[in-house]
Amino acid sequence: MRLNRHRCGFSLVELVTSLAIISILMVAMGSAVVIAARGLPDPNSPFAKKLDAAQAAGQLADEVAYATTILKMSPTELQFIVDRNGTPITISYSWTGTPGDPLTRQYNGGAVINVLEDVYDFNLDYHTKTVITTETQSVIEQIDESLFANFEGWSGITPTYNDFAVGPTNWCAEFFNAAGLPANTSTVTITRCLLKLKQDQGGNITVGIHRSKGGGNPVPNATPIGTPVTVPVSTLPTSYQWVEFTFSDVLLKQLNKEFVIVVKGDIDNAAQVQYLSSTSAPKDDPVMFWTTDSGKAWAPKKNMQADNDMYFSVWGTYETTTTVTQDVTRNYLTSTGLTLQVGADTSTKTQTAVQVLNAPDVSGL
Repeated sequence: MRLNRHRCGFSLVELVTSLAIISILMVAMGSAVVIAARGLPDPNSPFAKKLDAAQAAGQLADEVAYATTILKMSPTELQFIVDRNGTPITISYSWTGTPGDPLTRQYNGGAVINVLEDVYDFNLDYHTKTVITTETQSVIEQIDESLFANFEGWSGITPTYNDFAVGPTNWCAEFFNAAGLPANTSTVTITRCLLKLKQDQGGNITVGIHRSKGGGNPVPNATPIGTPVTVPVSTLPTSYQWVEFTFSDVLLKQLNKEFVIVVKGDIDNAAQVQYLSSTSAPKDDPVMFWTTDSGKAWAPKKNMQADNDMYFSVWGTYETTTTVTQDVTRNYLTSTGLTLQVGADTSTKTQTAVQVLNAPDVSGL
């Protein structure tokens, strides 16, 4: 019996036919790839640049739409704050105005990044709504340095000239009333004072400004206002002369008219302070006091308080606050227009506008 033999492989005809079919398929696939590649946008084409401009404009529009505060606004720069879940975020867009320079963006104080390269035009225009309202405002006026109070003697009275030696426990003080301060004074600053002094045993003396205890009691409070001035006794004159003391921080954020100058020394008989005495002196505002126990008790008694006064002059400044009602014009940003062009081809120019939903106040910009 003869067995059938099955052959394996392809005949030459089959092989040639297969190669021809594969060649046709390869050519077709190559053509498809070439056509698809040609269909991809050229990143330098006007269409691609216009698409990039549209994306950048859309990002800016989406962010500024929710602005709550405008910090800067110009045709080529916009800085604003948006509220992200209760957290304020500052966003800035800027272009130098030079064709070819990039449009930049900064997010919450971070690095400045280029949003768009090769920008030839970036222009913002702003549309506002004007509202006139009647508002009550506080107007503050700063008054230049002026004389608050002084004493240089009593008219028509011949006084006795006396010395007071200041030391660690022996202090002298002069109450005065800055009567000229108006009722609407909101801040009082004492800038300097003059006293008649001379040297004695040396060391240092300290001059401070205190408030009085008030309520009809003119003696000084224990705590000075601001920082007292300390000077070496060696810098004082050897005979009585006016000596100036300048204060840096004697400031009260309220109306106060009653003050006390307090003079101390750091050794016994450090320096001498000149004062006048007369039982015929009028009952005026200035009153001199002294203590020998570091301020625990002050003399003289009330019925003798008009008899003594230190030579002094005090200057200061003050502010007055007045409430006025007036018409106020405010401008609120309602929308922003945007023009953006990438490259020199004007066909890439993109224009859009966005409503600013919170209408922030831009009156001061």
